[in-house]
Amino acid sequence: MRVLLSNPPWFEDGGERWGIRAGSRWPFTVKCGQDSYKPFPFLMAYATSVLQQHGIEAYLVDSILSRESERSWEFRLQRINFDYVVIETSSPSIENDLRLAEIAARYSKVVLAGPHVTVFADEVIKKPFVYAVLKGEYEKSLLKLVQTGEPGVYDYDITKDVDSLPFPFRDHSVYLYQDRFPVSPPGPQLQMWASRGCPYRCIFCLWPPVMYNSRLYRPRSPQNILDEIDNVLTRFPRFRSIYFDDDTFNIGDERIQELSRGLKEIGLPWQAMCRADTTSLETFRVMWESGCNAVKFGVESGSPRMIEVIQKNLDLDTVRKVVKELRSWGMFVHLTFTWGIPGETEEDRQMTWDLIRELNPDTFQQSRCIAFPGTPFWDMVHHDKDHAFSWRELDGQKALEEMVSAQDSVGAAVC
Repeated sequence: MRVLLSNPPWFEDGGERWGIRAGSRWPFTVKCGQDSYKPFPFLMAYATSVLQQHGIEAYLVDSILSRESERSWEFRLQRINFDYVVIETSSPSIENDLRLAEIAARYSKVVLAGPHVTVFADEVIKKPFVYAVLKGEYEKSLLKLVQTGEPGVYDYDITKDVDSLPFPFRDHSVYLYQDRFPVSPPGPQLQMWASRGCPYRCIFCLWPPVMYNSRLYRPRSPQNILDEIDNVLTRFPRFRSIYFDDDTFNIGDERIQELSRGLKEIGLPWQAMCRADTTSLETFRVMWESGCNAVKFGVESGSPRMIEVIQKNLDLDTVRKVVKELRSWGMFVHLTFTWGIPGETEEDRQMTWDLIRELNPDTFQQSRCIAFPGTPFWDMVHHDKDHAFSWRELDGQKALEEMVSAQDSVGAAVC
């Protein structure tokens, strides 16, 4: 039995743009040549390891990472006799993904996974070239499919004890993935998950409600995380930093402090996707002293009314306190904001700019609030199916405002 897990090519605008799909919570396209962000495809990598653990010949090929052409991608399918080709999809890329899936069906049974087909599984499975659809995280459901050979829609099969999973598959291409900060040292960056899920209920967030089917937060034990890092560094010793790309990394003071002490012994600088209000300043200090030199915080808006609308459950005064303290230590702080929230006014947007100027982060970004299928935001917007809607409209790059230096641009932007 031979299985290919594929993050297939995604080109738009006649090849002028390429996409970021698997591993990204906010899939989008950029102009060809802009490739500083290369997320690790965690779910594909975990699924590959699970298959291999059970003696199945499984391969992971990330065509987005290598910028592989469609012609080269198809040639691999012609040349190698795969029993199954598993394609991870997204909403903005779905038209491209289905077209490539139909090509793949000439050579192998096609299995689709990812957020978009999870939401529209009953529609997608009717396409004659689709053998099976896997809903949500798919390590266990893919294994069941390969073992039984049964076609159809596979419902959620969530792994509650994430420590029980084998470490995600990595080969030497792992050195090419990156989500770098300006303070990241030169050299490869190891991307990690220390948990899955998030207990919060932001209306626009895609993975917890769609890929995990709940707000269940599933932390890995500190020892399991440290064992994976040790395993990776033994096989791939060139890594010079670590980035934890969790939905929310810093939940639970005791656990995060224990993990931080272990990371201090490893000795590499590290960064994490965090919230400002889920751990104490004491824990942030332990993180800082263990080598955490940068964090990302999702703030979203400077308007308390908008924070309530998106159900962020975030106290902006806590954000002010934490950002000020962390920056006084020398920790690099990147903040993310969104616009296009339902009911947002110019006054709300001005409050966001005022907060950015007040917080004075090292860097920040603003991006359009995208209503992805399966999220509460999608249900609020519920696109009118009578107009000529294209899934490409959900490409976040359509309104992405590039990461900028707060010191250089905030004054000019709001004065």
